Amino acid sequence: MPSKLIAKLKANKAFEENIISKNEQVEYIGSGIPVLDILFSGMVNHGIKKGHMTEIAAPSTMGKSLIGLYYLATAYHAGMDCLVVSSEGAFNFKLAQRLGVNTDEIVVFESKFIHQINEFVTNAQKGLTRKERHNVFLLFDSWGPIISLQRVEAIEKQTGKDAPTADMGQTAIKKNELAKLINASEFTSLIINHVYDSLEQYKDPKNIPGGCELYFNSDAIVLVCTNGRAYRTKKTSTQNASKIGKIATAQIKKGRDGMEDRKCEYRILTNGGIDRWYGLVEDALASGVAVEIKRGNQGTFLHRPDYDIDKETGELLREFRWTDDDTDECNTQAFMEQIISDPKFLAYIEKQYMYDVSLFAKDLVGEMPAPLTEEEQTKKKARKSKLKEEAAATPKNISDEIEAVQEETAAEIAAKGAKAK
Repeated sequence: MPSKLIAKLKANKAFEENIISKNEQVEYIGSGIPVLDILFSGMVNHGIKKGHMTEIAAPSTMGKSLIGLYYLATAYHAGMDCLVVSSEGAFNFKLAQRLGVNTDEIVVFESKFIHQINEFVTNAQKGLTRKERHNVFLLFDSWGPIISLQRVEAIEKQTGKDAPTADMGQTAIKKNELAKLINASEFTSLIINHVYDSLEQYKDPKNIPGGCELYFNSDAIVLVCTNGRAYRTKKTSTQNASKIGKIATAQIKKGRDGMEDRKCEYRILTNGGIDRWYGLVEDALASGVAVEIKRGNQGTFLHRPDYDIDKETGELLREFRWTDDDTDECNTQAFMEQIISDPKFLAYIEKQYMYDVSLFAKDLVGEMPAPLTEEEQTKKKARKSKLKEEAAATPKNISDEIEAVQEETAAEIAAKGAKAK
């Protein structure tokens, strides 16, 4: 039975909206790119958490704005209200439309000034309930260029070498205030950020700017930790290898669901978009859901041992030809959808990428010891009294021994002195 305080607080209607029940399920918005969703949440079909702030930081040309558009498209198709803050003035309306977003039904707010963005977010959240705020998706692209009005005015007043650093502290303070506001709005926010090379020897080589509040309030932070390496077609006897994209490595730097420091690779295609299924084959093989067979020049083939082999005859019923450079999209989708829906694969992913609370839950959640009987309580009190008596007697015994040693030492010194005379 809950205590009077717990019952009183739960019954208070003033707190009804903010008190969370154990039956209230956490909702997620995915990108449709499994490896990225796995990094953010530790699960295949999840992604970023609704009602929280999430950050992705990457160098230029690593597809961070493109990833933001994928999440925007998913949120739009899920019926969420979609807002975009574009500080770079580079929102791609055509690509958003290609992803199925009706750009007339979203709001794109373009500004570099923190006070204007502050006013926009404040007005957007007015009059909304907590559930309605969770249903608002805010794409912030990007955090780096935003600036305070005070800094602009300071730069205009300063000249010479002092101009670049004029009143930088004001921008840092205002950025922290904006991060607090976005977090307090409880919008489902995805913040796009840049990274810079760190010059300090013992720190992370990639530095994520933006202020401490952005880091503290983010539910998850994913960093693209390497510059993309070129991805090329295979050279043949009639055709040279050609570049068709780049491969980047992403790492989760902070996560409340996904395990920190886990990495994945994703592939950006030159003709636009991100390869949805890239990076899953390794996990499929490691989980035992798929088996790899290499047949010389014919390439690599995969099959699912639990479904693609006749259990009575051992005959291989189906297999899938997997080539990194040129794969039939229809076949790829059909095969991979079967992989990511396999319970064995899902269990493997959660074990590899998600925090395992069962490791410490045994120590926290267990059966409470039964109350002591009257006889046991009496025995316990008697033991305590005995221990107290022994403790009281111990210092006296020690002091007696010390005095005896001191007397013996003094006697020896006196005897030596007498002999010397």
